This record gives sequence, structure tokens and C-alpha cells, in this order.
Amino acid sequence: MRAYIARRLLLLIPVAIGVVTLVFGFLRMAPGDPATIMLGEQARQVDVQALRKQLGLEGSLGRQYATFVASLARGNFGTSFSKRQPVAKLVFERLGATMELAVAAMIIAALVAFPLGVFAATRPGTVGDAGAGAFALLGVSMPNFWLGPLLIIVFSIKLGLTPVSGAGGVSHLILPAVTLGASMAGILARLTRSGLLEVLSSNYVRAARAKGAPERLVLWKHALRNALLPVVTVMGMQFGHLLAGAIITETIFAWPGVGMLLIDAINSRDYPLVQGCVLCISITYILITLITDLSYAWIDPRIRYEKR
Repeated sequence: MRAYIARRLLLLIPVAIGVVTLVFGFLRMAPGDPATIMLGEQARQVDVQALRKQLGLEGSLGRQYATFVASLARGNFGTSFSKRQPVAKLVFERLGATMELAVAAMIIAALVAFPLGVFAATRPGTVGDAGAGAFALLGVSMPNFWLGPLLIIVFSIKLGLTPVSGAGGVSHLILPAVTLGASMAGILARLTRSGLLEVLSSNYVRAARAKGAPERLVLWKHALRNALLPVVTVMGMQFGHLLAGAIITETIFAWPGVGMLLIDAINSRDYPLVQGCVLCISITYILITLITDLSYAWIDPRIRYEKR
């Protein structure tokens, strides 16, 4: 197990290098000069050149890239152009809010998906099964940029039940979490249903029923646990997508997370801050995938990660 974890963590190095290389290249290809944006279109050319030199934007792209990678290898993510603060400090200050939103969205998705999937799987071909499938499909089909404003109009403006935007408590978290978790709830519900339908027809479930085990015990302990592997896989992958998808949701609800920070950095062509945000999201995604893989052994004791 330790050797497996070490190998997976070593993979962070080439992945991180690939991510920062792509982000570095694409940012330089995008139109707009950070110095001009910071000083304004009416700024004198001599002032723009002086600021470019101060920001380290002079010289060839290869030289800029070598300087950036060397700084990154020392644990220095650079200094934000627009905020004049260390990138690592700015990103980690916002990471907690993004993780809070992603975890809340995951909890909401699980609380909706598992009961809905079990309900549908135990009533195949019925009206309840069709209704659960339609509800799941609706959740998958609604994009965040449409669902978020709709929830704001209904629950914040019309009913006055929740704040419109910002962070400050559970009431501020409800609408962003529902917006972010709706799509995942639909996906997990459909996976839970299909997995349970396959497991419920297996021999060990029949044996448990033949021994007189209560149906609730058969369903929740024997059947559901063995149907969870594909569900957990998708949950891990989707949690990573939640971090990326939170960019839109955070923008809609003015949630002070990494997504909002990334959007502000892109608009101001703040190269170091964009690179830091993307790298943070990428590494978090990889770590979550590793935790997902390790959870398989807890769900199914037959799975081991020893080197063969």
C-alpha cells in the first residue's frame, strides 16, 4: 500500500509540470498585456516598458518559462501582478471556501442520489422508477449558469429565504451548494440504480434473503455496499469536476473561493495568480483521485494494492 501511494504521489511531478507548461503557454498566447491593463490604455510607452521589466515580462518566452519553473521548484509560486501579494498566500486563503462549497455540494448530491437510486432500483419498471429517472435526468440536464440565477430569483428575490450572494453562514451556502450538486445528484442516482439492479439479482443476495435476513438489511448492507464501487469512482472524479465547476457557481453567487480568484486573475492577465490557481485545482484533483482509489479496499476487502 505504501509503495502504491508513493508511486501515485510521484506522478504529481510530471502532471504538475505539464499543467504549468500548458497554462504558461496559453496565457502568453491570449491577447492583452498585463502592464497595459494595469496602467491603462493612455499610459506612456516608457512606463509600460518599465512595468513589464518590473513584472519580469521582458525577454524571450523560454527565459521567462525557465525562471518560472526554477521558482516553482523552490516552492515559490511568484507574486501576483495585480494584488502584489504572494500567490501561494492568496490561493490558500481562498481554497477553504472552495472546498467548503464542494463538500457541501457533494453531501447534498449524496443525500439526494442514494435514496433516489435505491427507490428506483427496488421498483423497476414502475411509475416511481420512471419518476426518479426523470428527476435524475433533469438534474443532469440543468447547467449551473442557468440553475444558479433561477434559484436566486425564486428563493432569494421572490421568497426572501436566502441571501442573494456572498459568504457568511449556512444560509449563504445553500443555493451555491444545490446549484453545484444538482448535476452530480442526477449522475449518482442513475449509477446507484443500475448498480443495485445488477447486485440484487446475484446469488449472495438470494442467499441472504433465503436465510431470513430483513429486506432492509439485505438492501443497505449487502447489496448497496457491493454496488458502490462504480459510484465511488464517479464520486471521486466528479468531486474534482466540482472544483472546476465551482468557478461558474462562485462567480454567480460571488462566493469568495479559488474560482472567483481565478476569474479576476484572468481578467487582469495576472499570469502568476492564474498559474497558481490552476495548479492548485489540478493537484487537489489528483489527491482526491488517490483517496478514491484507496477507498476501494475499504469498500471491498478483496481489493489490494500490493505490487505484483
